[in-house]
Amino acid sequence: MTKEKNLFHVRGDTLAFNFKLLDYDDDLTGAYFSMKPTYDSADFVFQKTLGDGITNDGDGLYYVHVDPQDTASAEIRSYYYDLRIEAGDDVFTVMRGMITLVDEVGEVT
Repeated sequence: MTKEKNLFHVRGDTLAFNFKLLDYDDDLTGAYFSMKPTYDSADFVFQKTLGDGITNDGDGLYYVHVDPQDTASAEIRSYYYDLRIEAGDDVFTVMRGMITLVDEVGEVT
């Protein structure tokens, strides 16, 4: 089952979260956290993959880390995202929705 969730994120900030897999730990062959202007766009604002932004603690807990520079120059607007995992022949879209990039209120000086 796919979880639909809309998010707000401050442009140029770090975005980090984790997810835990209860099954498929040994068979996970891919993980992708992607953000695009439209679903059918060929261009990603960013894409994090297993080993490049998505890491595993070896116990079924996965960490997703989006660097500040991944969104720093993106336009303030809403984008589409999803989190997809692959395990053997199975493909699961775990979470999807919209990420709305917003400006920060104040700059640290």
